[in-house]
Amino acid sequence: MERKHRRLIEIGKDILIAVLALSAVYLTFRTQITNFAPQSGGWLGSLVQLVGGGAGQLLGPAEPEAPREVPVYPARVVVTNADLARYSVQYDTTATDEVFGRVFSVLGEALSSAESPSRVSEQTWREALSERPGVYFDFLGQYPLETLLSWLEQGAENAALTGAARRLLLAEDGNGRAVLYYHNAADGSYYACGTSGAVLNHLRSAVEGVGSNGLKYAFEYDSSEGLANLYPYVLLDTQPPSPPVYQVSNPLGNLEDQDAVWSLLSSMEALGFQSQSGTPYQPGSGEWVVNEGTDQLRISAGGTISFRTDEGAEARYPVLQAGESPTATELLDAVQPIAAGTIGERCGEARLYLIGLTELADGTWQADFGYSLNGAAVQLYSEGYAARFLIRNGAVVEFTLHFRSYTATGETSSVLPEVQAAAALGALEAEGGELVLCYEDSGGETVQAGWIAQ
Repeated sequence: MERKHRRLIEIGKDILIAVLALSAVYLTFRTQITNFAPQSGGWLGSLVQLVGGGAGQLLGPAEPEAPREVPVYPARVVVTNADLARYSVQYDTTATDEVFGRVFSVLGEALSSAESPSRVSEQTWREALSERPGVYFDFLGQYPLETLLSWLEQGAENAALTGAARRLLLAEDGNGRAVLYYHNAADGSYYACGTSGAVLNHLRSAVEGVGSNGLKYAFEYDSSEGLANLYPYVLLDTQPPSPPVYQVSNPLGNLEDQDAVWSLLSSMEALGFQSQSGTPYQPGSGEWVVNEGTDQLRISAGGTISFRTDEGAEARYPVLQAGESPTATELLDAVQPIAAGTIGERCGEARLYLIGLTELADGTWQADFGYSLNGAAVQLYSEGYAARFLIRNGAVVEFTLHFRSYTATGETSSVLPEVQAAAALGALEAEGGELVLCYEDSGGETVQAGWIAQ
């Protein structure tokens, strides 16, 4: 009897030691995740809630991908798992970056391995969007697919990629494949590209464990809810966003003399005007002009820098092309560093995005870049763009750069929930209009967001 009693005591000690050890591991695990997880919550934040007994949803794999700097960001991302639970983010740069940072490599891999596209019906696109596990990417501008791949995957190429798109979807097709779908901006059609088998495995891993947060596409609402006139792929939330209010300033400052002009230009290596071979002068109205050979740079008091050159001269900004005609990526690679190294470095809390690349009637290529604030586009002045480049005969011949710097004031704008705003715009017969938040910057000291149908 005494031996049995001692044995029970020893067993009890062993159990107690095991419980204490497991508790220590749990506390260490929880502390490390809490210290690592972003304060705003998100994927790891939700994992902390689960470990801590909260009601949060697990939104993805615990191990994040290594961060990588890329010159392209989506305005919204939607992740749908095998059970069709959907996690959507928009109008929140922090949250969108967090999700995009975990899934953008599978998009790059899909673009790299994409087969030649085949046209599909809009119904096929819609079913893949709403009834298949996958990841949906919505960019503010129209990106040539070859450029999107190159910028995401550090110069990677795929000759099968054609066209430009703002919206892309990587989803399972029901036949054991991951398919890349996109809406071609040029012809308005929908296309699908098969991808490699490895993409499917990585896609499944990326969407596993996603928890729903309730956002729906406009086409998923009942026709009686007053949304029939709305663009069907608008992502709607029943809760209103809280877009920040921003203070706006001219980051070029007051250029009082020639030394101030050269100091400014020397700080922007992307412009290539550091030689001081030309003498800045003021023809009037506070504008400064710098001439170097046939190249002319003009700096306005309002914060705009413009460039023009004669085409017969040696190109200051050549397009580095491998063939007789430049590709879309070669054209954009010639101008994106200029935009990023000038207005992109001085825009405060804004971001640059590619609005689009267009071939004009005379063979000139026009590349426009815009500002975005917290996932919403900025309508700047009457033109709308932050930078415009004209490229002809293998060189940049003109550009205009509007310098604006945005700083959050700590205040937010009061806007209707998307569903109510969409119904109101629908009542105004904005047929086919896409409901988006937009900041209008007409040169004032502050900007705030409002709903528009575009």
